[in-house]
Amino acid sequence: MEEQRRKPKAEQRKHWNKAVASVWRQARVDADLSQAELAKALGWGRDTVADIEAGRRKVELTDVILLATVVKLDPKKLFERILLW
Repeated sequence: MEEQRRKPKAEQRKHWNKAVASVWRQARVDADLSQAELAKALGWGRDTVADIEAGRRKVELTDVILLATVVKLDPKKLFERILLW
């Protein structure tokens, strides 16, 4: 029974991780930034951005806000895109 409770949460987590990765990538592309350029603006390595966009790395709330700042997008709009994904 406990395993049944975990499955929906795991599926939801997988869905939201994909949503964040997809919206993250699209925001970068819309801002006409390469992964390397975004990484430099965030003070990260390019591999970090690539891992986020591939869904291999989890993103914290503050990371999404930082992304919004770099791509000059209202953080509310970015979160809205994630929620509507």
